[in-house]
Amino acid sequence: MKRNRVNKSSPENNVSAFVETPPSVVMAADIKVAPAAKRSVRVLLTTKEVSERCSLPKSSLYALIAAGRFPRPQKISSRSVRFLASDVDEWAAQRFPSLRHP
Repeated sequence: MKRNRVNKSSPENNVSAFVETPPSVVMAADIKVAPAAKRSVRVLLTTKEVSERCSLPKSSLYALIAAGRFPRPQKISSRSVRFLASDVDEWAAQRFPSLRHP
């Protein structure tokens, strides 16, 4: 079990005490986060989310996929597919260069 120092200050006395932290509690100071460039987070989007993000109806999305002009979705179960957000963003950046972030 970890012991964290807690200061209990009052005008009359300055008392320091140790507070026991259960092992299941993670203190913010203990969390180490990798820089954004080293993290590999893959955001998955539903067909509806991609349709809204690209302002295209689902039928147009599937027509573009069939023509090889849009990223193919990833099958995540027998009845469900998801698109990688990075693939969709890359497609949008290539199709609309003026919308790229500086």
